[in-house]
Amino acid sequence: MAAKTALELAEEISGGVPRSGDPFDPDWNARHHGLWMAILVAQGISPDDARLLAVAHELDGPRSGAPTYGSTDSRIDMRNNEMGIKIGLAAREKVENSPDHPGLGEIRGGEGQMRKAAEAAIEMVMAAVDAGGCSRVGCFDMSRRG
Repeated sequence: MAAKTALELAEEISGGVPRSGDPFDPDWNARHHGLWMAILVAQGISPDDARLLAVAHELDGPRSGAPTYGSTDSRIDMRNNEMGIKIGLAAREKVENSPDHPGLGEIRGGEGQMRKAAEAAIEMVMAAVDAGGCSRVGCFDMSRRG
């Protein structure tokens, strides 16, 4: 359920489909993959579980017409997923270290704290992509695909 919610939110924020109409639009694709993973991890999903979900998504790609796992496109997606995971962890840490944070138990069980972490993750991904792909934890791969 968390994965579905995070994916829907990532799609909503990234505009659902690329404005250019190109499904390989590098800015849109980096933003979309980064948001999905960042939101998941910020809300408490483990990085390993997020990676498993990302691999399953890539393996299922050919059924929806996307390039196969291991293709250039898929490798770029996986690198961007990894950046999203790092940003999600940084966002979670940011909320945990904030002066008004009530404690670790609250971030794991408290919806308000999880929402704050997700909002921080969204802000960090959007800023990174809008700044050319880099954040303080690394860079998205925004190369042209094909």
